[in-house]
Amino acid sequence: MKKLFYTLYICLIAGNVLAADISVRASIDSSSLLIGNPTNLRFSVSQPTGKFVQFPIFADTIAKGIDIIEKKKPDTVKLANNQIEVRQDYTVSVFDSGEYKIPPVKFILNNDTFAANALMIKGVSVPVDTVSMDFRDIKPIMELPFDWVAFFKKSGLVSLILLVLAAIVYALVRFMKKKPILPAAKPEVQIPAHITALQALDKIKAEKLWQHGREKDFHTQLTDVVRAYIDQRFGINAMEMTSEDILQHLKQQNLKQVLQAADLVKFAKQKMLPNENDLCLENAYSFINETKEEI
Repeated sequence: MKKLFYTLYICLIAGNVLAADISVRASIDSSSLLIGNPTNLRFSVSQPTGKFVQFPIFADTIAKGIDIIEKKKPDTVKLANNQIEVRQDYTVSVFDSGEYKIPPVKFILNNDTFAANALMIKGVSVPVDTVSMDFRDIKPIMELPFDWVAFFKKSGLVSLILLVLAAIVYALVRFMKKKPILPAAKPEVQIPAHITALQALDKIKAEKLWQHGREKDFHTQLTDVVRAYIDQRFGINAMEMTSEDILQHLKQQNLKQVLQAADLVKFAKQKMLPNENDLCLENAYSFINETKEEI
């Protein structure tokens, strides 16, 4: 019996020491507020470091009539004597006039329960001045502007459904007549390479580039036409090849004169005589006419 008595006495002392080390408190920024206005409610626990005090869990309300607007992140502050203070803030509001009580909220550590102090919140409605109030007639029904966005959304959906139905009917009719659902595409008319090239040379000739001092542009456009023709006619990627590489594939004297003259003008900045420029254009015509594919 004596041993049991000492054990109970030690447990009682330990519980009192633990209780003395832990304190809980509830506070509110404003205990009187207009209905709908928010205020901050704080629960704080002062406790030894390393202990875990379980805070109460709320759903949408703290108490009847007191709604939770926002639950904020917990905050911890270090205190003296190996103590910390854990704070949990809520933004709350009331939406009807009257007095609302927050009962003592309970916190749990192991098998011990600690209760915070109770609080009161008073919801105040906006006062109505019935003496100096300017009474007016009820406003007429307000005409809302036509919602074009909603109209086009609905009409677009209807149009899409009608198009799908029309496509289904069209496909069924073609199928019943044993015709292909999609008509055969007309073969694309391929313009012969020499026709395209000769038309481009005619354009260069008409522009008279070198006669207007644009000799480099003249030779650049001329060789581009010839290279594009070689690419389409012979399947040689002439646009990416040097003049020397092209001439190894096509040993044409008139082509050689056109490419070499262009290289001298573009890279060596050499000036050509008028008859030499004319010869380049004539040789380009000759090369294309001599190598064109007979239709």
